[in-house]
Amino acid sequence: MKRGFVWPWQQRPNRFQVTFLVLLAGLAAVLSAQSAKTPASPYELARACPRGACIYVQFRNLPEFLDLWNRSALRERYLQSVNFDQFQKRHLGIKLLERFDEVSLALGFPLDSRAFHGATQNQAALAVYDIGKMEMVFVAPVDEATFKASVFALNQDHFDHNELPDGSVFYTTQMAVDRDRQKQNFLFSFCKGKLVLATNTSLLLRTLANLNGKNIKDRLSDEPAFQILTGEINPHFVTSWIDQQKLNRDWYFKEYWIHPGLDKVKGVQAGIFDFEMQADRWFEHRRFLRSGMPAAGPLGMLAETEVERLRGLLPADIPYLRLQPFSLSAGAPADAVGTVFFEPVETKTTVVKKSWGGNPFGYSESWRDTWESSEEDDFSYQYLDYRYDRQIDDEAETGQSPPANFEKTKVGLEAAYRAHFAEALREARPTMQATLYSPEFLPQPLFANFRKAVVLSLKTPGAVKTERLEQAFNELIQARLALPQSSNHLQWVKQNQDGVSWVELTLPELGRKLGYAVHRNHLIFSNRIDLLKSLLLEKAPARLNPNPNGQWSEVTVVQFDQGQKILGQFFEPLETDKFFSSEVRGLLDVSREVRALTLKRRSLPGRLVEDLEIGFVSGQP
Repeated sequence: MKRGFVWPWQQRPNRFQVTFLVLLAGLAAVLSAQSAKTPASPYELARACPRGACIYVQFRNLPEFLDLWNRSALRERYLQSVNFDQFQKRHLGIKLLERFDEVSLALGFPLDSRAFHGATQNQAALAVYDIGKMEMVFVAPVDEATFKASVFALNQDHFDHNELPDGSVFYTTQMAVDRDRQKQNFLFSFCKGKLVLATNTSLLLRTLANLNGKNIKDRLSDEPAFQILTGEINPHFVTSWIDQQKLNRDWYFKEYWIHPGLDKVKGVQAGIFDFEMQADRWFEHRRFLRSGMPAAGPLGMLAETEVERLRGLLPADIPYLRLQPFSLSAGAPADAVGTVFFEPVETKTTVVKKSWGGNPFGYSESWRDTWESSEEDDFSYQYLDYRYDRQIDDEAETGQSPPANFEKTKVGLEAAYRAHFAEALREARPTMQATLYSPEFLPQPLFANFRKAVVLSLKTPGAVKTERLEQAFNELIQARLALPQSSNHLQWVKQNQDGVSWVELTLPELGRKLGYAVHRNHLIFSNRIDLLKSLLLEKAPARLNPNPNGQWSEVTVVQFDQGQKILGQFFEPLETDKFFSSEVRGLLDVSREVRALTLKRRSLPGRLVEDLEIGFVSGQP
């Protein structure tokens, strides 16, 4: 070492160095304090749950959630309903009830809402890993006093005591379930201020490792789809995340939970559902990851201010309303208007084969008539007859050959209708379409009918070519009637009544009238003149509070209070299980506090955003 060399720590600090060290220490103190004040992640409990869950549910306050459910009139109505009674008698309900009874018997205490109410203070989370085996993990932050007072700690003598090398303690017991056909574990532990329950030893040990910071790569919160979706939703009362791709591979999910509609969710990778409660309404915020765009991409976006302005002009007693962007090039508006005047045209008839009710034994078609005419069984009423969906133009049904070029003529008329419909509206510049449905009760032996209408918002309503529009409708009528015929008898007549005017067409073949009207900046079509008139009459402006930045691909409104009035009339004379009327009426009774549902949807590349608003008649249900 050279003489005179002095190491830095041997030097006498000067004023600048002292000042620097003081500032450095102060900065460290500030950063330490800020770190201590940093709030935990709103999905902190997902850090404790292992990866691989197909369903994750977290509660902001589980005791409050249980109290709300136990006090609600909805719960009482549902438990007394025909629907719940039928659910208990079906395979899924029987299996679930049996499993809870078997678990409670093995534990020595009932595993019910009271057990979870007493074992949690506020937050809680449940992660499900296998639906069929009911493998799951439950995590709830609690203090030591709450844990010791829980039914789990008070009954620990019924469990085997286990201790891990790091000092973590857990309790386990094995029980026979599924009518003694399989064994399942039930485990619990109190670790790092959290109560952990599990039905699988591996899941419990992985959860304890996460809580002890030993397995940072095995957290549910690290799943890429979980990170993306939770980053878009601020959790409220209850929040649920699902791995849809994993659910789609689950046999129990496909067979018992979503059997008829699996195709509708095949393109969904994952989803998140968040429930927010306000004074007289609930909100459900939904976000989905999906594989690209759907087959038919969005036509455009609806401004929420325009949506609410149009809703304010519509009658309040319309049970169903759907709003969409308008695009002449897509052809959908022509289809929508055609469906208002006539039922949709089926291009292909498909016979659905059942395990019974189809042709289960491979017999010839003649077996159907023999079976259906039998008075010894009642099977013929379980499903619609196999001939129900045949078109009246079917040669096999009529026994007559159609006229020459019959199908070609009908196809040509449909094409002409679409072309002339687009030409009539192109310069009027439509921006939005609203589709309305209102069922009406018909006296016996008839059942019901639907009053339907389409309302188009126009930028230049004076540019509608009404002559071309009527020509298009005439071509549509000719195409949809049984046999093409001359349009000379199709006369559109202008009518005036109660200060409003419209144009109508009488169809003696159908026993009804069709009508349309240009009113202010709207073009309205309807299959019922009374509905058309109600849409034309002035209404008091609604007090609306739309989000000025809201942009949606589609908005659907279901007025439950209006629908219940009408549907109640439908099923009252049909009190028979053959028509499932008792179950339908039961659901109507359970949901009678629901006033309206409003579903707003936004379609984006790789994303689907939905916001559902549930309004109640008076306060919470």
